[in-house]
Amino acid sequence: MIRLVETDWFRLVEDAALTAPVRPVGLSYRAYPYFMEEKSFRRLSHKLAAYQPQAGMEYCDFLFAPTFMVGDRFQLLFKWLAPEMEFCQVTLMPVPESAEAKPLHYWVPFLPIAAAGQRIRCQRQRDKVTWLFSLAAAESILRRAPLGICFEPVEVEGWA
Repeated sequence: MIRLVETDWFRLVEDAALTAPVRPVGLSYRAYPYFMEEKSFRRLSHKLAAYQPQAGMEYCDFLFAPTFMVGDRFQLLFKWLAPEMEFCQVTLMPVPESAEAKPLHYWVPFLPIAAAGQRIRCQRQRDKVTWLFSLAAAESILRRAPLGICFEPVEVEGWA
């Protein structure tokens, strides 16, 4: 049984105020399932996919579909917060190509269940995946002014 350190925990969610976030094109839900289990993660390899640049597009630091992805500038922070976390890179290329649009680099994180608990926790349930962050971890993320996410406080009773 995993024991959580007594602290406040927060759920990472997509910001409902987003109107035009980056959406990957060419990543199948079969290869990149919303419920990323170890078996699926082990089959991943560095992937090139696409996105369609458009006026007003919001270049988010976190993507939630087809699976959860962490932007390039947060990958090292996640690794520092949870050294056991593993990553697989996904590069999104602009289609059609344009001089203004640049490749975007994201990382699919995988946190083994046995390693979770101190700062980051990934709770895989039948109908949803919940990423939980300790107060210190959430503050570390928020200090970097991420685009595209919010944190909601959660009750930890029953999660351990």
